Amino acid sequence: MKNRLAVIFLFSIILITPAYSQNIEVQWGPVLKNDSKNYPENIIGKDENGFFLLTHRSGDSYLEKFSNTMTLVFSTKLEVFVAKNKPAVFENLVYLKNKIFLFTSFYDNDKKTRMLFSSYISPATGAIDPKLYSIASFPAQPNKKSITFDVSITSDSSKMLILSNNVERSKQEKEHFTYTIIDDACNTLANATIELPYSGVNCSITDYVIDNNNNVHMLYRVNLKKEDLKADEDDVDFAYYVCSYYSSDKSTIEYDLKIGDNLVSGIDIKLDKQNRYLYIPGFYSNRSEYGFRGTFINKIDILNKRVVYNKTKDFTPEFIALFYKKTVSKSGKKVKRELFNYEPRFLHITENGEVFIVAEQYWLQVVTTTRYVPTGNGGGYTTTTTTYYYHYNHLISVHFDSEGNVAWTAKIPKLQLTINDGGYYSSIATFEHKDKLYMLYNDNPKNGTNVEVTNTMNAPLKSQTIIASIDSEGNIEKNILFKEQDRTAIVRPKFTVQLSPDEVIIYSVRGKQYKFGKLTFK
Repeated sequence: MKNRLAVIFLFSIILITPAYSQNIEVQWGPVLKNDSKNYPENIIGKDENGFFLLTHRSGDSYLEKFSNTMTLVFSTKLEVFVAKNKPAVFENLVYLKNKIFLFTSFYDNDKKTRMLFSSYISPATGAIDPKLYSIASFPAQPNKKSITFDVSITSDSSKMLILSNNVERSKQEKEHFTYTIIDDACNTLANATIELPYSGVNCSITDYVIDNNNNVHMLYRVNLKKEDLKADEDDVDFAYYVCSYYSSDKSTIEYDLKIGDNLVSGIDIKLDKQNRYLYIPGFYSNRSEYGFRGTFINKIDILNKRVVYNKTKDFTPEFIALFYKKTVSKSGKKVKRELFNYEPRFLHITENGEVFIVAEQYWLQVVTTTRYVPTGNGGGYTTTTTTYYYHYNHLISVHFDSEGNVAWTAKIPKLQLTINDGGYYSSIATFEHKDKLYMLYNDNPKNGTNVEVTNTMNAPLKSQTIIASIDSEGNIEKNILFKEQDRTAIVRPKFTVQLSPDEVIIYSVRGKQYKFGKLTFK
């Protein structure tokens, strides 16, 4: 174990400031030195002494623990060996029941077998137990990349699901995968191989959830277009399905999420806290897989294996007009429009079955420029430059009542455009507290606290961090969490994690410095 306590200050500085109308307290940890190749991925959990961070640095993975005052406690390189000089490959890191599980894989070239292991890591010291627990084994594999692994936990945080998928198959071979459920002692509770009725080339699993009874519910999409396409035809026509696998009797049920002649253009899936109902809300279009014409929601009773409701609702012309400056053509006719390039970012289900979904407009614009540079005497050369423009714009929020009817739709204005930075400081963080949804993002200071915005955030170093809220009635409030001059680092919204109902961790970085902050609801 290696401890990387690279703190700029020799003592811990904790800054606590009230913000957002006095109902949110902001607490900052000390400023730490940042490795330019350091890339934090996720906060996997917390105990009574702090939280645990999975980060990657110079090609290696690390587990780091930060105290409740956000000082670095330890940093452990995630490295285990199957045998001497035979290192395993990092796969995942999971926090469950106050235990940390390190998942690694190893490909035995002699036996052509891919294996998955689990190890324990001490939450107190970060020490890795050298004992390996065998979780899964796949013989007759052509190479080490033929099997992929994904690990998740049940909604009640009592068990872990390992999904193993063979990514190298023939075009005719059906999409299939193996799932294994283990407890916190690494005992196997359930294991099965599931085959979907579509070929793996045209089928992909987009999301899945596991309920408390060891049943897996998968959302997947299938490209229904045939291979003999005409030149002027689109090459995709995605249909979405939910497949529920019940481990007790090894049965499967498929639910078709087709919405008439429309095309699903954004979709999400989530279980309620009681593990009784599965909710699948989203958006649809009649022209493009990137367009939004309206919204839909499906509610499935997973205990009785039936659809409770399946409802759709077109956006009103008045709502769509909020996103366009011109709604009438030069001839005086109303222009029929749709909303394009919106991706679901957040899904919340209340205790009484109401559903809130938030989507963000995003697209990547790639511009390649080639020019000829003369060098004299009739000679010259060409240069090519590629520029990437990252657009993260307005938000849409939809509220479905407990019967699946649309109670309201709302637009949360936002404009962000950055160049060649991967959108590092753009997009939003979403979290909920009591009866409100919150969205945190970086904005142009010229917009102030005006709900309507006219200025684009295109300079993160000069931005202000906004926290916007929307209540159960669709009312929007926008406040400045902190201004540019209040920060030594810039908030990266995509990394924000809600650790508890009253606590949110934010991450700020600027050059060779970074620090964590804690938002506490009062």
